[in-house]
Amino acid sequence: MTKTKRAALYVRVSSDRQTVENQLAELRRAPEFERWTEVAVYKDEGISGAKGRDKRPGLDQLLEDAKRRKFDVIVVWALDRLGRSLRGLLDTVEFIHNCRVDLYLMRERIDTTSDTGKLLFSILGSLAEFERATIQRRAAAGSFSHAFRDQCANLSSPRFTLTWSRWRSAPARPRVRPPAGRA
Repeated sequence: MTKTKRAALYVRVSSDRQTVENQLAELRRAPEFERWTEVAVYKDEGISGAKGRDKRPGLDQLLEDAKRRKFDVIVVWALDRLGRSLRGLLDTVEFIHNCRVDLYLMRERIDTTSDTGKLLFSILGSLAEFERATIQRRAAAGSFSHAFRDQCANLSSPRFTLTWSRWRSAPARPRVRPPAGRA
């Protein structure tokens, strides 16, 4: 006999004029249908999803409790309830995954308690890794670019007056091939 999963519900609305009750009513159907036990509800009312974890007490407490394994699955109405910025969202999803807690997104129909849901979760993780690598590559290219610009600006030789703008607009040198028969 399998152990009944413990479910935590997370709801968020962006303005004080909205209510979490509509989301909560829908979310409570999932544990009932799946025969999970609802153990906690975490709320962020009147807080934008673009704000970080430090400014969202409900999300922060949810993630802390996920780390302590107080539940097995997090039920959320939609992915955008967890976060609006791609970076923040991917960090949150990765954190949940590392805590070995499943995620059940009602609107997107992503359920990491199933094999298909785990596949989608892995794709999200790959996207996060790709984004991190892209940011690191761009940061390194930007550092090199600034260092080169600074070196060119410091050259004071009257014979060498290469500026950054002239270097960037200079035509590429043609490659010279050795005559046929010579290596």
